[in-house]
Amino acid sequence: MNRRLLLALYQQSKRCNSYVTSQHPRAISGPIQSTRRNIPTEHASKLLNLPPHLYYTAGYIRLFSDDRSDSTDWDPRPDWDSPYLTPEERVDRKLIHYMDIWDVEGGIKFVKQSAAEDVYPSGSTMLNFYQQLANIGEFKPIIELNELFKGDHKVYTDKSFYFYLNDAYFNSGCANEGIDLMKKIYSQKNNFDDVSIFFTLITITVMKHFPDQLQHIEDFVNECKENDIYDPIAFYWKCLILSERFEEAETLLEEHIKVKQIKSLVHIMVNDICTRSDRVTTHRDVVLQYLTNFEWIRRKQKCLLYETTLAQLCFCGKREDAIALAIRAKNLELPLHRERLVELVQTLDKLSELEPPDPVIQELIDWINTLD
Repeated sequence: MNRRLLLALYQQSKRCNSYVTSQHPRAISGPIQSTRRNIPTEHASKLLNLPPHLYYTAGYIRLFSDDRSDSTDWDPRPDWDSPYLTPEERVDRKLIHYMDIWDVEGGIKFVKQSAAEDVYPSGSTMLNFYQQLANIGEFKPIIELNELFKGDHKVYTDKSFYFYLNDAYFNSGCANEGIDLMKKIYSQKNNFDDVSIFFTLITITVMKHFPDQLQHIEDFVNECKENDIYDPIAFYWKCLILSERFEEAETLLEEHIKVKQIKSLVHIMVNDICTRSDRVTTHRDVVLQYLTNFEWIRRKQKCLLYETTLAQLCFCGKREDAIALAIRAKNLELPLHRERLVELVQTLDKLSELEPPDPVIQELIDWINTLD
């Protein structure tokens, strides 16, 4: 009987290996828990003498201990005390445990304690914890914990950190405090590059959800302009575009059309939008289609914009709009990438309701064949 139970445990633990390695483990259940409850007491102590590589396979300690309970809601403790774990892995697993039981206060305290002992969670686990804090609007702990991850201990990017911090301000309803923090960071470093990511995220959040706070951001932009710092104007324009406030964006550029720096900065903003560098939620098909009519875009950048827009329109199933844009590219003789166009035209062909050959598709294919 022992051998059969051991084999069942080992096979099931292999199937549950995702639990052991996952960043989001859950309480053990199903066949393993059922097997554990059905093991007679006289066999349990023998199973405790399993070789370590088998005993720890399931990722748990005390799985078959003598003090086990027969209750169906038994929840074993994750094995963060395994001798096969590094200190960092042990910290990761314990923080994950705090997340699983939603003990955010315990998790915050644990991270601070671990950092004091010079052992830090991995970047992915820490960002997952930030996401949990952001979901409940806890922006202050996110700011406090981020102070621990500096220099050699920095295990995630500023962009990722600001993304979750912005989420926390949104869910807390305290966008005004997010604006104040953005201004504070800028005043401390006196370099807009250090705050541009957070500026973009918090500004779009305010535009979409807290418009009554927008004046505070506009005041900041104007204050920078008075000091001959024009980057915030370009970033504000990008936020207007991503928020689909196109008329306001056009007005802003008209007011600053004589500023030489603005034009080159706007090209950078268009590239950011095409590459989704800001990770903001928007109607990309609408935004990109608008930009295809933007006069300031250079020819090479227009190729990137057209290819990106065509791909997005195909993804959204907007066949007619995609075909119209492809024909525009053909008439403008834009040197788009042949391989990319072939892929997009094949997608358009699949979306066609006409029996092949579709004459419009054939026209595009003939054009593609002329490209290098």
